[in-house]
Amino acid sequence: IEGYIDPEEELAWEGPFGDHTGFYSLPDWFPKFHVTCITHKKNAVYPATIVGIPPQEDAWIIKATERIFLTPMKLTMIPEILDMEMPPEGIAHNLTVIKINKTFQGQAQKVMNTIWGAGQMMFTKILVITGKEIDIHNYQKLAKYIFDNVKLSRDFHFSKGPLDILDHSSTQLAYGSKLCIDATNTSTGTTVKQALFSKIEIDKILKFTEQEPQISGINVSLLKKKIPVIFVSILKKEKEQFYETGKNLLNKISVSGIKILIIVDYGL
Repeated sequence: IEGYIDPEEELAWEGPFGDHTGFYSLPDWFPKFHVTCITHKKNAVYPATIVGIPPQEDAWIIKATERIFLTPMKLTMIPEILDMEMPPEGIAHNLTVIKINKTFQGQAQKVMNTIWGAGQMMFTKILVITGKEIDIHNYQKLAKYIFDNVKLSRDFHFSKGPLDILDHSSTQLAYGSKLCIDATNTSTGTTVKQALFSKIEIDKILKFTEQEPQISGINVSLLKKKIPVIFVSILKKEKEQFYETGKNLLNKISVSGIKILIIVDYGL
C-alpha cells in the first residue's frame, strides 16, 4: 500500500483500536493517509500476528527480542547482566526482570538507570533486578526470592519518564510513573523473614472479605505458598475507593506479615 500524509491537513478522529495488550485504545486524532497505489500478487502471504488478551502470537516475538538483545546489552552497556526475562503478562514494556552479578553497593540502581535510558527499554514500567542466585524464569521461586530479600521502604525505587503509547494505566499520554524493585540485597543481615500463614489465618481473611459487600472476589493462593500478597477485586463506584478499601482492609485484617494488597477491577 503506497500513499502520502499531508502535514498541513487536519487530523482525523479514529478509534477505538484493539491492541495487543488486551485493551482497546481510546479514540484520538490521527493523520490522514491518502492511498495512491495498491500492489498485489496471486496467492500473496500477508505477514501478521493475531493479537488479543495475552499471551498471543506476539508473546513469542517478545521472547525472541529478549534473547536477541541480551548479548548486545551485556557487551555494550551492562557488563554485569547475566540473564533477562520479559514475562508475557507484562507485554514486553510493562515488566522486565534482570539478573546481574552484583559486586558493589548501588549496582542495581546503576543498572536501573541504564535500562531506562536504553532505546525502547525506556518504556519499561516495572523493573525487577535480582542477584545471580535465582532462576528468574521460575516465577514462583522468583516471587519468594523477591519477598525474602526486599524491604519496601529500602528497595522500591520510584521514578517518572516516558511510557509506551499503549500504557493504559497512566494519567498522561506516554508519560508516567515507573518502579524498580532492587532484590539484590541477599546478605544474611538484610534477608527478610516471611510469615508462615496458617490455614486458620487464611480462613479468617476469607471470612472477613465475604462480609464486605464491595469486595467481589479474593485470591489468597500466594499466601499458601508463603508469598505475602493478596489479590482483591472490587466494584469501583467512587474516585478514591481503591485506596480507601485497601487501607480499611489491611487495618481490619488481624493477620500480620501481609506486604502487598493488589486491588483490581470487578470481574477479574
